[in-house]
Amino acid sequence: MEKLPKTHVEFCNMLYCCIDFEYLGKCSLLDCIISETGKNQILEKDVEKWLRGLPSACTIPFRDFEIYEILKSCGNSQWSIDDYWKFAASRVLQFAKKPKLYI
Repeated sequence: MEKLPKTHVEFCNMLYCCIDFEYLGKCSLLDCIISETGKNQILEKDVEKWLRGLPSACTIPFRDFEIYEILKSCGNSQWSIDDYWKFAASRVLQFAKKPKLYI
């Protein structure tokens, strides 16, 4: 990782930058998640499972030591690994459902 996020906003931006829009092409992130999970109603737990499976369209830091570095650098050292994955899933789902807010 080039630069560790120092704030909550930088953390969210880091997650957004992990989305591979080239890979997605004309497909939306939400369509990709639906296609790869096989579910029409996508919940945060579905996105969390999808992210932990290292999808091609969104590869966030997944190694425990990287996660601890990220959490520590942005002031969330009290968070667990599960908290990281839950937060990442909630942000990615938000990006997927409301992409125009982040362009």
